[in-house]
Amino acid sequence: AAKQKNSRARGAMAARAVVMVVVLLLRECAGLGEVRTLDESNFDAVVNGAANVLVEFHEPECAHCERMEPEFYATAHALEFEEEVILGRVDTKESPKLKKRFGIEGHPVFKWFAKGSTEADKFYYVHYSGRMANTFLKMIGERMGREFETLPAIVSLVKKIKAEDFDSTVLVPAPVLVALYTPWNELKSVADALDETAKLFAGTVVVAKLGIERVFERDIADRYSCKHYPCYFLFDRDNRKHDLPGPYDDVQAYARFLNAKLGSDLDPAMLDERAMMGRLWDLDKLVAATPSHTLASVLEAAPVDDAAAAESKAYYVKLARRVDAEGPRFLPTESDRLAALLNKPGISPTKRREVAARKNIINAFIHALPAASSRHDEL
Repeated sequence: AAKQKNSRARGAMAARAVVMVVVLLLRECAGLGEVRTLDESNFDAVVNGAANVLVEFHEPECAHCERMEPEFYATAHALEFEEEVILGRVDTKESPKLKKRFGIEGHPVFKWFAKGSTEADKFYYVHYSGRMANTFLKMIGERMGREFETLPAIVSLVKKIKAEDFDSTVLVPAPVLVALYTPWNELKSVADALDETAKLFAGTVVVAKLGIERVFERDIADRYSCKHYPCYFLFDRDNRKHDLPGPYDDVQAYARFLNAKLGSDLDPAMLDERAMMGRLWDLDKLVAATPSHTLASVLEAAPVDDAAAAESKAYYVKLARRVDAEGPRFLPTESDRLAALLNKPGISPTKRREVAARKNIINAFIHALPAASSRHDEL
């Protein structure tokens, strides 16, 4: 029994790895929502008049480029099902001929290439307030005669606290992850990972950070033997402290630590909207916990909130019936078939959404059923 349990655990870990690979392949091969990396070898093949193309010319040393980068990628994500617009970036250090060809002097510089043309139009990015991505969407929409849905404001779930808030926020009968850090040298990658962790564990773990700015905050750091910042602690429901070893810029590390301490099984892949489109978390849990011979009936009985969820649920049930009849080994093959369909250039945006959602649901089954990953393990 112990051997069987260990075998299932190894299989589950392998299946999770397969899911992540499939997600990465979907991004790389299908090109959904991506920002194309353009250089002297592929620029003219992409900017060929077949679609509208917005190109950012940047360089690694450009601080403003770095600040804009996540919003430029968010814009591409928002436009992932729009076939007539492509976003690309050119590193002018790596492509000096393109820099000279388009007369790039400062950074970032944006150029718009309208569909049907390979001539560059000016694209003066002017941002006043709100998310930068929404400014991009507005300007692109104006050039295409379209109006794109705006993205929601970015709201951090991480609570910033001071010394006087520490006990009432952290020493409570609930799990609290707290960072003791110095605000003036906090790395963006570390802050982003903590934000993602707060999203992933929302409703389960309170995430807070205490900036060491005054003697009062240093006193709290001393109380918990935090001598070198940053320090990351989990206080459990009984206010016992557990040290997080790091790395602090990796949401996977936070997830492994918190899952181990809390007995949860939350996966950072859940934060990827594209990877989760079509999936229903409650049904994912049923797939993982229910024997295959009763899974279809259990899924059918599960309540859903709306018509879109009902459509996803129907596909869950269909897959469950097929798994019961054939076993799960067909799942990777079906995933590959849908990936090939997503790569077809003529697929409509509506069909692309439907296929991507079904592919994501298959990934949920692969994640939950270790035997489904055996074909990939053999490759």
